Amino acid sequence: MSIDSLARALAVRAAMPALVRPQRVATRIFGGRIYNVRPVTTDVVTYETLIAFAAPAEAIRVLFAFGQTVAGDAVTPRATVTAASVASIGQIQAGETVLVPVPDCVPSGGTIPQFAPAGAAGRRVFYRSAWVSLPSVPRGDGHGGALYAVRTSLSLADGGGNVVLLGNGTDRFDNWDAHPSGRLFRMRSKIGVSATNWAGMTDANSIAATGSPVVGLEYLARGKVVSVMGFGDSIAEGRGTYLNEGFGLPACVAASRNPGGIAFEWSNLGWSGHAMAQTTEQVQAAIAFGLRPSLAVVPLGSPNNASGGAITPAQVGAMRLQVAEATAALERAGVPVLPFTWAPTDPRIRAYGASDALRRAYGADAAAMARGGGMVCDFAEALSGPPDAQGQSVPPANLMPDGIHPGDAGNAILANLLRAALDRMADCRPGYRAA
Repeated sequence: MSIDSLARALAVRAAMPALVRPQRVATRIFGGRIYNVRPVTTDVVTYETLIAFAAPAEAIRVLFAFGQTVAGDAVTPRATVTAASVASIGQIQAGETVLVPVPDCVPSGGTIPQFAPAGAAGRRVFYRSAWVSLPSVPRGDGHGGALYAVRTSLSLADGGGNVVLLGNGTDRFDNWDAHPSGRLFRMRSKIGVSATNWAGMTDANSIAATGSPVVGLEYLARGKVVSVMGFGDSIAEGRGTYLNEGFGLPACVAASRNPGGIAFEWSNLGWSGHAMAQTTEQVQAAIAFGLRPSLAVVPLGSPNNASGGAITPAQVGAMRLQVAEATAALERAGVPVLPFTWAPTDPRIRAYGASDALRRAYGADAAAMARGGGMVCDFAEALSGPPDAQGQSVPPANLMPDGIHPGDAGNAILANLLRAALDRMADCRPGYRAA
C-alpha cells in the first residue's frame, strides 16, 4: 500500500466531519518553544527575522513572544520595530528595500511601549503590533506567497538582564533559509541599532541562531487561507532535518495544491518536553491572547506523561481530562479541533512493557470517534511496529530513528495523514468575482 493510500485509510474515517472554512486573516508562527536565554546588557541588540507566508498579503501585524526560565529573567525589554516586504533573501542582504516603522505592540489590555515577561518557567507571553499596511511584493526566487523581514532592536530599561526568546541554546535553524518548499525562515542578530537601516546586518558579522523576539506574523491575505495551528510536545514541534517543520508544515504545503487555490498556513506551538497539562495551558493561553486559527491540531497523549516506567490508568485518565479542557477552550472560541493519537515509544527509551496496552486501548477508543461523525489522525497506528516479548509496540527504526521522535520518513507519513484530513475537512471551493 502506498503512503498516500495508507494516510487516507487511517485518517479519513468520518462520513460527516466538521467543515473548516478559510479566512482572510491568517497566522504563521514558526515555533513555540520560547526557551533561548539571551543576555542583554546596556547595549542594544537588533534581531532580524525573515518569514515566508503561504499567500500574498495586504497588511501585517507582528507577533512577539517572550518566556521565562527562572524568575531572574522576568525582564521588560523595550523595542523599536520595522518591517519590509521583500522579493528574496538576496534583496535583504543587499539592502535594496525600505523599512517601514511598526507601531508599539498591543497586548489584550491596551497599548504599552514595552513588553512584559511570562509569568512562570516554561511558559510564553504573546504580544502583537498594530496593523501595518504593507502589501507584499512578488517573490523573485521562484516561489509563491510572500516574504517579509522584521527588524527588532531590544534594550532593557533597568540596564541589563536576560531575555528568553524563540528556540533553545542547542537548536539551529540555519537550513531554513533554503527550505525547498519556499516557506523560508531565518533569525539573525547583532549588537547595535539596526532596526531603522540595513547597515551592518550581514551573515558575516551577525550572530546566527540565537533566538528572536518575533515568532511570526498575522496577515490580511489576498484571498482565503486555512490557518492550521499545532500544539503538543516535541512530536508536534518536529525534530527532523528542519527543526520545527514536523508533520504540520509539509501537510499544509501539500494541501495548498488544491483546485480552489486556497493556501494552507502552519503555526507551530509545539514545545519539546511538555506534558499534556502544559499543552493544555498553552492552548488556553493562545485562546486568551486572541489567536483564532481555522483548525487546531492537538495530541491525545504524550510520552512525557509517562517517563518513569509503566503507564498507569491514572496517567491516562489525567490526559483524557487535559484533552477535554483543551478541546473545550478551543471549541468555545469557535476553533474546530483535530486530535491525533499517542505515538509508540521504543522500549529502550520508555520501558512500558505490558502497560503499553493502556496506550493502545486509549488510541483505539479515540479512533472510534470517527464512528460518531468526528475526525482523528491515528498517528499511533501509522508509527507502530510489532510488539516485543513484553507486549510493547516497537516503532520501526526508519520512522523513529531515536525511538521517540518521528524522523523525516516518519513525519512524511504523518504529514500525509494530516493532509488527508485537511482535504476532507476544509472548504476549498474556488473564489468568485461578481462583475
